[in-house]
Amino acid sequence: MAIAAALIAAAATITGALITSRQVPLPWGSGDTGSSETQRETVPERIGGGQKKAAGIAVTPKSLTFSCEGDSCAQEVRVLSTGTATLKIAGIEFEGDNPGDFQHDNACADQALDVDDECTLRVWFAPASTGASGSATLVIHQNVGRYPTYVKVSGEGTQQPTDEPTPESSEPAE
Repeated sequence: MAIAAALIAAAATITGALITSRQVPLPWGSGDTGSSETQRETVPERIGGGQKKAAGIAVTPKSLTFSCEGDSCAQEVRVLSTGTATLKIAGIEFEGDNPGDFQHDNACADQALDVDDECTLRVWFAPASTGASGSATLVIHQNVGRYPTYVKVSGEGTQQPTDEPTPESSEPAE
């Protein structure tokens, strides 16, 4: 009886270790700026013949920096289905310090991407006041694991030129 209990306990420990050993990415990644790609896969599901299928996602780049304002300064985020099952993208939103200062065209929302298919999302900086700076996180909700995919965004607005004339010198000409 003691041997059976020990075997059950050992099996539970091994199963627990296998389940919890999956690396959980932080919202900003590991801090490694050398790679421009974020990739994760779901816990695979078994299909006929013992094969496993899992959706996967690759997003490039990991971060966007804007030095101008408006949709004419938009940058692109590429979303690629990298797994062996359909990638399902649900909502896309901004979170963080200044989520209202950024916009996207919603091009990838509510999409189902077959393996190796991709979509491109346009993102731009649109602060409430001209010349403001801000940062946020683009959050892509999808069926890859328990966590969404994150892209850091930041923007530094530019002051728009004024229509006011520059004062001229009042010194008399000689």
